[in-house]
Amino acid sequence: MCAGAMVLSRIERCVFGATDPKGGFCGTIDDLSNVPALNHSFEVTGGVMADASREQLRSFFRALRKR
Repeated sequence: MCAGAMVLSRIERCVFGATDPKGGFCGTIDDLSNVPALNHSFEVTGGVMADASREQLRSFFRALRKR
């Protein structure tokens, strides 16, 4: 959904930290950022502070499950 929204919004660049091996569409499962059939493409930079991002997500969902 996020990658589709970026295409529709004509966002120029996506920067993210942690990859999503189960649902990532900016280079993980597939790459929606540069599909010739779509009317817009955008630059993707992934893995920025990957370890810190991954740990923050894990901590968040761990705390959420404890509720």
